[in-house]
Amino acid sequence: MISLPLGQNREDLPIGVVQLVAGDGREDPLLLMAAQPAQAVSRRERRPPIHAD
Repeated sequence: MISLPLGQNREDLPIGVVQLVAGDGREDPLLLMAAQPAQAVSRRERRPPIHAD
């Protein structure tokens, strides 16, 4: 099972969750689906306004 946020609030915190489940020994489709939203948005765009480098 994997949980993915559905959106972000005004403070860019994740809100809403969808949980996906795969069959025994079939985590590969879940990992592929989870990676797609992360690849669509660069890390620089996802960085909070206050952060440590």
